[in-house]
Amino acid sequence: MTKEKFKVLDTNLFLSDPNTLSSFGSKREDETNTVIIPIEVLAELDKFKSEMGTERGYNARETLRKIHELKRDKGGTLYSGIQVSPTHIIRSSLFITEPSGLELICGLDPQKPDTRILSLVNMLKKAGKDVEFVSNDTSLLDIADAFGIDANPCHDMEGDIRRLDQCYKGWIKLDNPALIAQYERKPKDFKISAGELGIKDPQPNMYAVLRETKKPVIFRYDPKEKLFTPPHSYIYNFRSNKVEPKNAFQMMYMDMLKNPEVELVFAIGVAGTSKTFLSVEAALVQAIRNIDGKNPSELPYARVFITRPRAISSDESDLGFLPGALKEKVDPWFGPIYDQLYQLFETYKFDSDERAHIMGDEDSVMDGAKGSDMVQNRKIHIFDTLYKRGRSLTDAFWIIDDAQNLTKTQLYDLGTRAASNCKLVLNGDPTQCDIKGEGALMNSLVRANEAFKGYEHSATVWFPDEFSVRSPLASAFIKYLGNRKG
Repeated sequence: MTKEKFKVLDTNLFLSDPNTLSSFGSKREDETNTVIIPIEVLAELDKFKSEMGTERGYNARETLRKIHELKRDKGGTLYSGIQVSPTHIIRSSLFITEPSGLELICGLDPQKPDTRILSLVNMLKKAGKDVEFVSNDTSLLDIADAFGIDANPCHDMEGDIRRLDQCYKGWIKLDNPALIAQYERKPKDFKISAGELGIKDPQPNMYAVLRETKKPVIFRYDPKEKLFTPPHSYIYNFRSNKVEPKNAFQMMYMDMLKNPEVELVFAIGVAGTSKTFLSVEAALVQAIRNIDGKNPSELPYARVFITRPRAISSDESDLGFLPGALKEKVDPWFGPIYDQLYQLFETYKFDSDERAHIMGDEDSVMDGAKGSDMVQNRKIHIFDTLYKRGRSLTDAFWIIDDAQNLTKTQLYDLGTRAASNCKLVLNGDPTQCDIKGEGALMNSLVRANEAFKGYEHSATVWFPDEFSVRSPLASAFIKYLGNRKG
């Protein structure tokens, strides 16, 4: 006998990903998932579809288009049911009850669509149905939980990940003093298998941490050799004595930033872990300057691209309220980038002419002028996510800072801009995600990190909170208030 499960979906799922419709079929042959789209959700999608130039509007239109295509290709209606597959049916809520017959939950505003949606789920629950409410609205999930409703965020990640501490970190901590002594006797040629370390099925470029501070000891899993090896060959290839890793996690970050086999880097952690500083430093020494006696033509990259997303609202085009030309409008978002650049310019003794040549005439660049040689030949390009369309980034070291504020569509669009010999670094703190309805666990940075963990040319470092090095005061804020964010 086939078991039927009901999945009631909230509007925000479709507004963040129009492919949500195809995500809820059961993987078991003896089970069918009936996906219910409440009539209130259809009405909200109809309202948002008129928004032009926003991702929310586009996703609403795409969702409605996909529903129409399913009706055309599979037959059926939302009232009678659309059989997407033998284990996947899509229906509207009206097949259960007409709106006038819905018993509303007491204590909630009867005029709100959320109240009617939760009341529908509660009605199915009272009827003895196996029902789950799915939403990325954390407040609504809490309200549902208060009424005893099985309510969960949309999980498109591998496994049953429901907390940040269950996400892929990119490293594993080992306690093995004897192995440290063995390594320190012969560090140059040291190699060891995953089995000897007691690690089962390591991911590509995963790190083993044996000592965190005071001469950190780490090994990286080489997916080609299928062995763990020390990272020093990469860290010290492009390094002066002016920037040193302060702990094992900064060391592994510097290693992956300077490893030519790693094309995609995830650096995730709280403020003060040096995510931005170390990535900008890696960009400078690999694309800009002959720091270690190398001929500039021998450097692995020719240009540096740096961008940060803006998470003001769902409308991507709301720059107009700020005064000034485009550069003045976007400058507030790039303050942290300029801070790190200028600090490194001082560290590496860049003179004013050298800085001007590297940065170019930024006023002209941001206003779209292409006249001067300085603009044409500049090395560092800082731009907003809105202005990446149509670009192919070749021979480039590319940093996306605050990547937790990228939507899924933006991350996809940006990632597909990477052309030959392009290294992409995604920095971010999931607990500072400002996109409504996503939060710390459901943002695109965390999702992408899970999706790419098995990719041979990807590496991750998730910095522990206690390794923030910004200042004792910043560390105190992280310790005492950090767990209240999100």
